[in-house]
Parts: sequence; C-alpha cells; structure tokens
Amino acid sequence: MQQPECRNRDITIQPQSGRVRVLLDGHEVVSSGETLGLTEGGYPTVYYFPRSVLDVLKTESSDHQTYCPFKGYASYLHLRDADGAWEKNAIWYYADPCPLVEQIRDHVAFWGDRVRVLAD
Repeated sequence: MQQPECRNRDITIQPQSGRVRVLLDGHEVVSSGETLGLTEGGYPTVYYFPRSVLDVLKTESSDHQTYCPFKGYASYLHLRDADGAWEKNAIWYYADPCPLVEQIRDHVAFWGDRVRVLAD
C-alpha cells in the first residue's frame, strides 16, 4: 500500500539498555536485550522488538490494518497463548514506516492491555 504523506510529531526512539520481556497469561512470549523504546506525546513508552525474536509458530497474520499519520500503516498479528487460543491483533508492526520512525522497520510491538510488558 502506498504511504500517504507523513506528518511530523515529537517522537523519540531510543535503544533500551536492559532486557524487555512480554508475558501472556504468565508465560514468556518474547525476551530481548535489543528493543527500541518509542515515546510520543504524553503516551507511555512502547517497546519495539526485533521481528526475528518472534516464534512464527505462535503468530498468525491478521487482515486488520490501521493508519497513523506519524508512523504509517500498521499491520497486525494474532498471538497464540499456551493453551492454543488466539489473542487477536495482539502484535503490530510497520512494514513501511514513515521516514521519521524508520528505526522501527522490522520490529514488532505488543498491545499492553493484552500482554504484560516488563522492562528491566
């Protein structure tokens, strides 16, 4: 999908010094010491993980898509829990992010209301 014109916003992306983990129903889904912390406006930091740390057997592509004028089009993945049930659209990523946030290309983020994100 062609990227519309992106707008500027006060967005900061910083490599995180510690390990960041994601838990789903108390089970670790992903853990990485190579995350990026993205902050924008007054929102809490969102941690972006290298896409390579995802277990492809625990994810499934979604048709859901959203648009952010500051980051671009987001695509989503479903996440399988330990019991085999799917947490719908729990993960998102920007395949072709706006230039301002190019650093998050090939990274994924998790909805904090569906999983527990723990930063050291």
